[in-house]
Amino acid sequence: MRRKALLLTSRPDTAEMEELIFALGADLAGTVLQKRPQPDPQLYLGRGKVEEAAQAFVGLGADLVVVNAALKPSQIFNLQQAFTDEARSRGKTDVERVDVYDRTRLILEIFRERARSPEARLQVELATLQYEMPLVKEAINLEKKGERQAAMFGGGQYGVNEYHDMMKRRMVRIRRDLDKMRGERALRRKHRRRGGFHLVSLAGYTNAGKSSLLKALSQRHTLVENRYFSTLSTKTSRAQSEKREILVTDTVGFIEDLPPWMVEAFHSTLEEIALADVILLVVDASDPVDEMARRLRSSLRILWEFGGEGGGETAAVASPGANAPLALPFRRGLAPIVVALNKADKVEPAEAQAKEDALREMGLLDPARTVRVSARTREGLDALYARLYELIPDYDEYEVALPASPESESLIAWIHDRADVLDLTRGSEVHLHFEAKRSLRSTLLARISAAGGAPLREVQRLGFGGEEADPPSKDAGSSDAPSGGT
Repeated sequence: MRRKALLLTSRPDTAEMEELIFALGADLAGTVLQKRPQPDPQLYLGRGKVEEAAQAFVGLGADLVVVNAALKPSQIFNLQQAFTDEARSRGKTDVERVDVYDRTRLILEIFRERARSPEARLQVELATLQYEMPLVKEAINLEKKGERQAAMFGGGQYGVNEYHDMMKRRMVRIRRDLDKMRGERALRRKHRRRGGFHLVSLAGYTNAGKSSLLKALSQRHTLVENRYFSTLSTKTSRAQSEKREILVTDTVGFIEDLPPWMVEAFHSTLEEIALADVILLVVDASDPVDEMARRLRSSLRILWEFGGEGGGETAAVASPGANAPLALPFRRGLAPIVVALNKADKVEPAEAQAKEDALREMGLLDPARTVRVSARTREGLDALYARLYELIPDYDEYEVALPASPESESLIAWIHDRADVLDLTRGSEVHLHFEAKRSLRSTLLARISAAGGAPLREVQRLGFGGEEADPPSKDAGSSDAPSGGT
């Protein structure tokens, strides 16, 4: 039986929350709105409005309360108590505790329902434990005050403390398992690179049509659902590309105001985006332009916070949404971004152009990195491939001998962050075999020389279109301009 949810909100725009409730598999029984400049510190809404909502909750036969905000643990406990007391006073004596989901908990429950692969289930469990940790701490505080909230975690302060310790141990084990899976994925990525494949990652707001675009590019069957978070695990397929060997990976959709710890829990999945050769940022072109702008900013902010961790330094560009064009990566180490305005078949050309112009004025689009496409009709796919071909980098292969020294170890760590290390052997000398983007060549040779090393072998691969590239110069002071370390 589908659950019936009562939505509490202090903002009139509830469309996204309604979509999330639908994605959970629940029906919206009703909405209680109270416009407030600031949430009530105890109950989110005012006490009188909460009493009114509790009566409506029972009258509508609802069994779930959803709040259009991220709540403090104390607010969750107080709302649970208010709704549970009202239900019991109205004769529902079998109600042990009314479930209250804030926005974060609602997203986690959707993730839990959708998680299929072992990795996705571990990521969701880690995120859930991180979400519950403050709730457990609050339950301990309330139990010490004699307010008896600990029953939800096993009864009594001792039970809550035991549960808290179990959570910490479980989180350590999950992180260890995810790190192992991350290493296995890195190995697969290395094999793909050695096989000559280029990696393109689909990113973007949830339900923007990423899975549909993956299906169009690969012409393989892919589950496509018109609801939020239909993809939690990464899915990789070979694109039907004539000029390059391209693997396209679909990843978990973004959503606004995700807490940092949730992004961290999905680190191994989002890593596919950060380590791609090109990021294909998918935007629903049929949305109103204000909604497109909001979702673009949210997506870029997540890329800003997560992307380029391997690169380290922040690039000298504006923050996302502050008139920052997409012509440059927001961080060193983050792949170039192409924006795919999907569902173009649903928008008249004049309207689509007006939206692009408006987003460009906001600093959210670069015309040179923007393509209109339709995953349904395949419109614009040739233009999209052309953009990808322009941006997919060429890789060079190196074998290097380095002296055993602290400077060499520092260089090896730097190379690990920016290249694919194929082999590393330590002895009287350190022998390193790796691949790196051609744009790094000048910087690499200079750093190798500074560490006292020498390239034993350099291989430049065939250039675009199968033409052989110029042979590499052995001069560390090459005339190529250093890229600053992408």
